[in-house]
Amino acid sequence: MKWFLTSKNIDEIVEASDQWQAFDSLQNRSVDDFGLIVEAQPVRETRAESFGVRTSLLFGRWGRTDEARKLIKAGVRCGLPDTTEKDIPRNE
Repeated sequence: MKWFLTSKNIDEIVEASDQWQAFDSLQNRSVDDFGLIVEAQPVRETRAESFGVRTSLLFGRWGRTDEARKLIKAGVRCGLPDTTEKDIPRNE
């Protein structure tokens, strides 16, 4: 399945079996390419079929915890809740 991925400096289509594989295709990108949210939408589907995820959760999932913490702090500065407990594995 093809997925359209979008964030701050990301607008691309990738081939992936599900939204998590699509998100994981971005794991080597610079943190500067990302906003606070990444959206994955199946190509030819409606926005109702899209999946949004906190970028800090993805960076935590990828083991990039220092960058995840910076993204969480940026979100808190914008008035969002602190998601450290949800986004960063406890052993980090």
